Amino acid sequence: MSSTVSKLLEIYEQEQRENRSCVLATIIETQGSTYQKPGAFMLFTEDGRYFGLLSGGCIEHDLMEHAKKVFSTGKPTTVLYDMRSADDLIWGLGSGCNGAIKIFMEQVRPNSCHHALWVTQQCYDSQRDAAYAMVIREGDEQPIPGESFFCQMDGEPALFDLSSELQQQIKSEIASVLKTAKPRLFEFAADQAVFVNHITPPPQLLILGAGPDVIPVVEFARQLDWSVSVVDHRPAYADPKRFPETAVYLDSSRQLDKINLNRIDAAIVMSHHFDSDFDYLGQLFASSIQYIGLLGPIQRRDLLLDKLGLERGQVAHRFYSPIGLDIGGSSPEAIALSIVAEVQSFLSGRTGANLKIREGAIHA
Repeated sequence: MSSTVSKLLEIYEQEQRENRSCVLATIIETQGSTYQKPGAFMLFTEDGRYFGLLSGGCIEHDLMEHAKKVFSTGKPTTVLYDMRSADDLIWGLGSGCNGAIKIFMEQVRPNSCHHALWVTQQCYDSQRDAAYAMVIREGDEQPIPGESFFCQMDGEPALFDLSSELQQQIKSEIASVLKTAKPRLFEFAADQAVFVNHITPPPQLLILGAGPDVIPVVEFARQLDWSVSVVDHRPAYADPKRFPETAVYLDSSRQLDKINLNRIDAAIVMSHHFDSDFDYLGQLFASSIQYIGLLGPIQRRDLLLDKLGLERGQVAHRFYSPIGLDIGGSSPEAIALSIVAEVQSFLSGRTGANLKIREGAIHA
């Protein structure tokens, strides 16, 4: 069982190739404290496997029973788990989450493109933002796929064949979600609602250097479902076998000709080779990348900046050196954890401070 979107897509593609259906479960609404938020999904296969988590393990087995019914009938269903009562006796879960989760479950048939997994796959493959809307109806009457699922990528219609009065309202909602990146469930009628969600491609992480201490950085980043590229000028290090599921480039000229820096969200320089770090930093500072991290002590950082003809104040807004959060530890794994945690906090627009001092909702 894996919770990464990439793993779900891998299983989805495998089931599609084998001409087998899946059941997709999507959180469409939450209230109170919940493990996951709207837009998160799980995938169930006909042979009883599931991938992803919508709770901390509290509801997944029960969801499997609902998935079996969807496989059997072919009809989507909406399931509500309300765990806000003190005893949580309705479900017997005893989770103490104090939240409610509404989940939409639908059958994903082979060769269908009217579902969130298809949109996510397109988004990941093209590295383009997308939004989708799906109509949800209560009762036995269900909309046909072409009139119940709509998608846009970069604001352009990808799957739009609307003839109902929902058309303009759904287009407006999709535009809003693409702008705010916040999923929304809105009621259209007493027995009909529309869930609109925003899909973003995984962050693009570039690591310059492929020494042994890069391995745990890549492993942590891959667990977060980031797309990782590793570059080194040394053939013994730039070996794809050392970095599974990672793009590895041998760049003897250190010119980064094979990398589109405009697509990079964060770059980490950790080659342990002064001249290489100098070459890499010069190109990174000339790019639009907003997170540039450098491994090494302060004195080495200042020597590199001096050689580049830069003052710290000129690049302080996007230059992170020494790299990482102050979590202690000196092992390669602890250092990798501090580095990846800092990149995660940057990507999320957070400070990396203790949650106990945060006021308001954790996931706001």
